Amino acid sequence: MAKSAQAVAKDINELMRLNRNECITLKWPQFYELCERERIADVVMDNIAKQLKKNDLHIIYGNNVIIVRDFCWNPVSL
Repeated sequence: MAKSAQAVAKDINELMRLNRNECITLKWPQFYELCERERIADVVMDNIAKQLKKNDLHIIYGNNVIIVRDFCWNPVSL
């Protein structure tokens, strides 16, 4: 059975915490495996994004899936 958006967000947050990452990139097959799904509808991706936002995480869906923590973890000088 496919994981709920809340469970996926919890797993992503835990993955980032355990690896001490502020940003991670998942290949789509990895993301599908993490979600325990073969396909992911837009509404499910939106729900995952909403759940992650509760933990100050943002997710970007592109060629890969990018998750980043929302704080200034690598400031740059201009």
